[in-house]
Amino acid sequence: MATSMAAALAASLPAPAAAPAPAAPTYEAIPASMSKVIDIEAEIPLTSVQLDGMVVTKILKHTIESPSTTAHGLLLGLDLDGTLEVSNSFPLPHHGSEEDDRSSKSVGE
Repeated sequence: MATSMAAALAASLPAPAAAPAPAAPTYEAIPASMSKVIDIEAEIPLTSVQLDGMVVTKILKHTIESPSTTAHGLLLGLDLDGTLEVSNSFPLPHHGSEEDDRSSKSVGE
């Protein structure tokens, strides 16, 4: 029985090993001194929002530079004991057309 060279080569290779299962993530316990302040389960309602001065400046700059009437971005911060402390902001680029801008202006009026 004649076998092809490819079949003979494939037969000589070791069987592929199964991929190892990924390890389960491990979580560090929150220190007891911080457990009353950090609200992991969002059980404490927000009572105030604290904005860093640089955040306000970056929001204003992005709003002024936005080519349309709306500006979009992301806020970064922590929920500590019912106070949302916003420490940074990141602008998102504008991807609309002039027609989108006109339709958003007419909706707002």
